[in-house]
Amino acid sequence: MASLTKTTIQLQYATKKLSLLPSSTADLLHLLKQLEEILSKVQQAPSKSINDALKPITEGIFAKELVRHADMNVNISVACCISEIMRIMSPKTPLQ
Repeated sequence: MASLTKTTIQLQYATKKLSLLPSSTADLLHLLKQLEEILSKVQQAPSKSINDALKPITEGIFAKELVRHADMNVNISVACCISEIMRIMSPKTPLQ
């Protein structure tokens, strides 16, 4: 079995929490903030284990309950997470 990095484990844990969307907006915002912090630490062209851990995160972040959430702060946090995912998945850093 391949060794899991701390980031991979954090992403897997965030996936589980994201699949059980918190009922309160405050808890949801806290989860999204944590997810954004984890994603901000992931480098472009991630390893296979991190790439595999990102797939369910990507699916979860685009859930209708998040993308169309009534709270503007949740929408902003979701957009920040999507931005981080796009940064991670882009093939090259801009202006290189």
